[in-house]
Amino acid sequence: MNKKIAAVLILIAISLIVLRLSLLGSAAFSDDHSWMLTIDVQFRADSAESARVSLQQPFENSNVRLNSRTLHHTGMQLVHRKHKEQSIRAITFKPRDAGEFYLAAEFLLQSSKSARFFNIKPSLLNEAERETYTEIDEILRLTDEAYQIIADVISLDLAEKDEIPQSLFDYLFNLPTNIKSSVIDLSDAVVLGSLTEVQKAMVMVSVCRRLNIPSRLVTGVMLSDDPDARVMTWVEVHENNSWVPYHPEKGFAKELPARYVTIDKTGRGILTYQDIDVLNWGIAIEELPQSLQAQDVRQRHWHDIFNLNRLSADVR
Repeated sequence: MNKKIAAVLILIAISLIVLRLSLLGSAAFSDDHSWMLTIDVQFRADSAESARVSLQQPFENSNVRLNSRTLHHTGMQLVHRKHKEQSIRAITFKPRDAGEFYLAAEFLLQSSKSARFFNIKPSLLNEAERETYTEIDEILRLTDEAYQIIADVISLDLAEKDEIPQSLFDYLFNLPTNIKSSVIDLSDAVVLGSLTEVQKAMVMVSVCRRLNIPSRLVTGVMLSDDPDARVMTWVEVHENNSWVPYHPEKGFAKELPARYVTIDKTGRGILTYQDIDVLNWGIAIEELPQSLQAQDVRQRHWHDIFNLNRLSADVR
């Protein structure tokens, strides 16, 4: 009897796997697009002992999923991070010897206009996380004068706490953008009333954190054919147990365009390194023929087959 039950359970498991694969295989809808996002870095290391290069990798969201990853790192080795480290998602390389090196990380992405790839779950912050996302370091710190200018304009003293992120967003979006190459101090920029895209995001995070509202800087790109993709910076604020996006430069609040892809959420940037000289780095994005979407199933890791959260809500 036990053998019969086991055989039935095995058949059910196989059927579920086949169903899962078929659902993934048919997931290339007419409005889908395939993209190759490549982060490449050229650098020189005078000594291999302490030299390190780390790249962040794209996050999946409801409109974009990651189908495969390919690394090119001749003369380097991967450094495995400990699970408890905050930068566990980063891909870290170490050169074996001194010299000049080239590395590239290629990410095959699939985008869809319909939000069907990834189901966002509630994101509850523990005490340590809340402390991290309300801490103000020297880079984000505003002078009292700069803070008071913002407080007076948007009436922070009278605002309800849950209204503050939207009020800050509106204030920053309406400020003129400083497009000059020279970047002045963050507080001075607030006093002058002209900020860069990055500074607008930094100010929003700084004020939110000062008012004990968890927030973080985010960097990413928009998927479009571009050999030299522009990195953008925006903000995520923790509201109602989820991270809500605000892009005070582009004017997007609470929802981003479908082709926006987040690459870094640590605030450190997409590329971090130590004891090397970066000669050149950039991000290239290429739209691929839709036929490549069929590679999804063959290239996905086995544990993704059982991850039902990756299916759209209407087929789960």
